[in-house]
Amino acid sequence: MRTTRAPLPPRLARMAAMVPGGSRVADVGSDHGLLAIELLRSGRAAWCVATERTPERLAALARCVARAGEYAALELRAGDGLAPLTVADRLDVVVVGGVGAGSVAAILDGPALARVAPRRLVVQPQTDPGAVRRRLATLGWEVVDEALVGAGGRTHLVIAAEPFDGSRAHAHPTLSADDLLEAGPCLVRSRDPAAARYWRRESARLAGILRRVPSPEARARRELALRVLAALGDVDPA
Repeated sequence: MRTTRAPLPPRLARMAAMVPGGSRVADVGSDHGLLAIELLRSGRAAWCVATERTPERLAALARCVARAGEYAALELRAGDGLAPLTVADRLDVVVVGGVGAGSVAAILDGPALARVAPRRLVVQPQTDPGAVRRRLATLGWEVVDEALVGAGGRTHLVIAAEPFDGSRAHAHPTLSADDLLEAGPCLVRSRDPAAARYWRRESARLAGILRRVPSPEARARRELALRVLAALGDVDPA
């Protein structure tokens, strides 16, 4: 008998929403297994492998999963990054969340990503989303969906990416390609109100810095914020 569970944290719920129904999924660095269990419970995953870096962390994950009930379509494996995944898993989606930009890049770099060949990545970087988008682009992946999720006084970004196939338009009339990667191409094109709120706060923060210190880095970032706000159809009050 499965125990009653609280709703998923908003960032995990948005990650789950970006997994197409019936997928074979790898949840890399599954932590407490909440996302993997929800994917199976909801039918977004037909099969899921949840990983943790060390046997000790995997044992903790196994205890969390056991409290949630029996899921025959869930496998648990220990290993670093994508190393525990195999071609035989026939993965549709690889999910990586709750780590910084450097960790996301370290997980996706190397031959393992091409070896397991998922059709979609869902990543939730805790730092420097622009760097994550640029790394995805250099690896031949393009952003196809994005969402900003507010929770606990923080704003979390969730990105879905698929192998670049040239079928989507990437140019923007006022923003450079690098501007789009920093701001989020899907967020800009959809004129996401959450993106406008984020860049208004960022612009105000940078304006405060510039009133105290003549920082070239802060000035360049503020100019980016103003360009993005203009592209979003928003007027910065700061």
